[in-house]
Amino acid sequence: MTTDTRPPAPHHWIMNLPRPILAGLAKCYALGVRLRLALYHTGYLKSRRLNTMTISVGNITVGGTGKTPLVEYLARALTGQGYKVAILTRGYGRKHPRRRQLVSDGEKILDDAHLAGDEPLLLAKHLPGVIIVADAHRYEAGRWVEQRYAPDVIILDDGFQHLALERHLDLLVIDALDPFGGEHPLPLGRLREPLSEMTRTSAIVITHADRPFDQSGLTMSIQALAGDKPVFYAYREATGLLNPRSEERVPPQRLERRRIAVFCAIGQPMRFVEDVSHFGARVVAHRAFPDHHFFSQDDLHRVYARARRAGAEWILTTEKDWMRLRSLDLPSDPPLWVVQSELRLIDEARFMSFILRKVMEETAKPPSD
Repeated sequence: MTTDTRPPAPHHWIMNLPRPILAGLAKCYALGVRLRLALYHTGYLKSRRLNTMTISVGNITVGGTGKTPLVEYLARALTGQGYKVAILTRGYGRKHPRRRQLVSDGEKILDDAHLAGDEPLLLAKHLPGVIIVADAHRYEAGRWVEQRYAPDVIILDDGFQHLALERHLDLLVIDALDPFGGEHPLPLGRLREPLSEMTRTSAIVITHADRPFDQSGLTMSIQALAGDKPVFYAYREATGLLNPRSEERVPPQRLERRRIAVFCAIGQPMRFVEDVSHFGARVVAHRAFPDHHFFSQDDLHRVYARARRAGAEWILTTEKDWMRLRSLDLPSDPPLWVVQSELRLIDEARFMSFILRKVMEETAKPPSD
């Protein structure tokens, strides 16, 4: 199999530094994080609260835990219950990161990943009727959304570290396969803040729960850190393959015994390769780009050239990557297929009962029948 696992993240070059230097950088990072947390915990820095019920979805480690799929799941479920939902997201990788950008007003979509960001645009396409705003300043964006659209619920995508905005419900997403980021802060490990901060959460959602892991051991470890908080389990399931040239859709079972080339620019690229292999595909080439990478035409030509040399019948990428590919000219051979997937909650009824009870308490509005 031809592989190319160049930088999966912009700080990849840092990871090649000697361990003592990484340890020193990690201590500096941890000191800065602890200082910031102390300023909030002591009240020197103030959190501000919106008038609208606010749910945060975030993580305590960097990259690929499944935050945004859970945001999509929540928004779809709450919309289905009759609530008007808005999503506030930072919109990583977009062209003007400091500018507030209305990605969707619930009807019209800003169909430009450079301006909207790949994840906000994907959310907009999957969630008709949901207001989506990209802005680094969530409180100001939230006030703007409240005044203009009056939603019932606001969801923060990647909001666990955004202490400037209070939330009524804090959902912490943890990867079953790498729950604590090596237990070291960046860049020595993958922790964004100390594990002791898990006490802030209202509930934990463990993702990639379809993979083998020590469920009881992990649950005990999490509850020892976070307290007796509800723990839920989720996983992503491939639901189909889309050929964007022909708009043909086929089930993922069509991958069985096919020679496949894979490329992506996501937080955990090897998980995508494993997902494809699960359906019996023979992955003969794969290439990982940095997360949120905007592909050039040259990138695409190199991916296709490698796929042809490896004898690939199809090329696969993710929906998130397709948001950044759509403006490029696609070669016709081999055909490109986009893997579509959805988040599944293993105990969906218990999870939604927990969410709806909290939403009803804050909004005083029952779900519709």
